[in-house]
Amino acid sequence: MSQQSSNPQEWLAAGELERRQHVLIKGGGASTVFTVEHSLPYRSGPDSMVALTLAPVGGGEPQGVKWSADYLVRLATEDQVADAVEAVRRWTVVKGLRDLADLMADVRPRVRAYGGPSVGVQLLDGEVTRLSEALDLPLSDCGSASKSLTWQSETSDFSDGVTVTFYGKPALEPDEVEQDRFFTFGAGQQFDGRYVRFRGTYDSARAAMIARFGTAWCAQYDSLSPMRGFPVGLVELPEAEWPEPAGQPQEHADEPAPTEQAGA
Repeated sequence: MSQQSSNPQEWLAAGELERRQHVLIKGGGASTVFTVEHSLPYRSGPDSMVALTLAPVGGGEPQGVKWSADYLVRLATEDQVADAVEAVRRWTVVKGLRDLADLMADVRPRVRAYGGPSVGVQLLDGEVTRLSEALDLPLSDCGSASKSLTWQSETSDFSDGVTVTFYGKPALEPDEVEQDRFFTFGAGQQFDGRYVRFRGTYDSARAAMIARFGTAWCAQYDSLSPMRGFPVGLVELPEAEWPEPAGQPQEHADEPAPTEQAGA
């Protein structure tokens, strides 16, 4: 059984929970992700029960609970587990910086006038782009595939303050993202009123479409939303009804057909 659920609506009876699964429990107006550390079934008179040890993701005091074996527990999704882990990572950095601030105030080390302390922070893929936009700071090249940006705290006549450099892979451009791409057909074409989908980047999905349908289609879209220009009322063409892979390229609906040369 998987350690967590990708379905946000999936529930599981407490008696079926296994070690290392993740569950989502509400309390105090918030939801917390816990890891199942131990599970012990037992009986209380005629009732089937289970004793569980649950540990908050990222540390904290484990909790012991006793539930009916058929009590439904919500499984945490992969995204919820990832968010909980990320929150712990972020809090660990925040606590470290606060501890440093306390050290500076309590121990009072003597700091040189220039070249204040510097910190390097590694970010998840795409985060350096989001941070650059949020802080309105430029990105700099940092290796073959990474970027960096530098944030400087307030300075004074007597100190350069603190410098923080963030590193990470930049966000992909929309055309470079692997996602579903949608293709429509033009008036008079074989599959007019239908659409098909291929998963890939803009270019790889387009190449797959041409390989299967030739160029006898109308337009390519990144979304089925009419707000993004997708035509209303089209029906998806099941893959079982697709033609055999195209041989020679055919006439494209939104491109004029080549005119025949006289005497050809």
